[in-house]
Formats: sequence, structure tokens, C-alpha cells
Amino acid sequence: MSENVLVMVRFGVSALLIILSVFVIAVLTPKLASLVDKIAKKNSPERVQDSEHPDVKGIYDGDSAPDNAEENNDENGDA
Repeated sequence: MSENVLVMVRFGVSALLIILSVFVIAVLTPKLASLVDKIAKKNSPERVQDSEHPDVKGIYDGDSAPDNAEENNDENGDA
């Protein structure tokens, strides 16, 4: 065999090994994740379920800030 053929075969085998390793990782990751979840559930303490949702507000849900325009006029000497 010539040197060119050996280089092409080596490249093809290495490409197949990379593709095979990505495939194996893609197949094994969900199985490993489910195993880790099972182990985590055994070791985690019980959670208390609240009947009501927590009172969490977004940045636009809260009360509006007080108008400080009159207080800021003191800095300019307008008041």
C-alpha cells in the first residue's frame, strides 16, 4: 500500500472513533443521569409541600417607587 492510502485509512478510522465516542456519550448520558437522580432521591431529605404558592413578585409587579422629584430640587436650589 502506498503512504497516501495509509494516511487516508488512519484518518477514516480516527474519524469513525470520534463519531463512535460521541454516539456512546449521547446514549449513556441519559442513563447516567437517571442513575444519579435515583441516588440523589435516596439521600435527599423530604420536602415540605406548601399548599399556597410563595409570594414572589417580579420587578414590574411591585409598588411604584415614590416620586422624589421635590426632594431632588433641593440639590439645585430651586426649592
